[in-house]
Amino acid sequence: MAEESSVIVTEFDIEAFDFPDEVEQVDPTADAFAPYQLAPAGLYFAKGAYYVKEQGIRKVTYPAKNNLAVRAIDADWYFLGADDISFPENWWDDIMACASGPTAQVIGTNDGGNSRTTGVGANVHSTHTAVSAEYVKRGSIDSDDLLCAFFWHWCVDDEFVHTAMQRLTYVHSGVLVPCRHPYWQTAEMDDTYRRGEAHAAEDMALWKQRAKDLLGLDVT
Repeated sequence: MAEESSVIVTEFDIEAFDFPDEVEQVDPTADAFAPYQLAPAGLYFAKGAYYVKEQGIRKVTYPAKNNLAVRAIDADWYFLGADDISFPENWWDDIMACASGPTAQVIGTNDGGNSRTTGVGANVHSTHTAVSAEYVKRGSIDSDDLLCAFFWHWCVDDEFVHTAMQRLTYVHSGVLVPCRHPYWQTAEMDDTYRRGEAHAAEDMALWKQRAKDLLGLDVT
């Protein structure tokens, strides 16, 4: 399974969380949140056990899951990840070593596949990112949600990272948090990746327009 979840760095009581009106659980018997089996103790992730309703359309989207998770869980830091990543020894301590000062509220990592995530060169990027609770309160460039809910999957991380850069709150740690992905021949293509690809052109067009209108960026 790929890119299904957002990893949350905290312990929490899901029974105390009331799902907001726009969320509809697909299977009421399924836990929307559960321990992440491949991660260290204390990490939880938001599973794809719910849709988020938008304009009458039931959407399963990466930003929607992350937005729900950071609202559901009280923590000092969150890690916007997925269930196709692995966690090397001391990965979180290494990321937190960069979390000093008011400008370090969004901390990027190296996913081991996307050359932009190495932190080298001008086109720095992060696909799986640590974000502080203080930054969560600021929302996206034009809403209270952490991630823009208009994206299905692709490019939402581009907008998130560039927004943090313009706010002077982004630091790239370079810490390796490997991602297994079919584009890098480290995972098999499956329905989850295909679902993201199905809306790729739509997401890229949205990012190009929002980058120009809201961030003053020309992207190709």
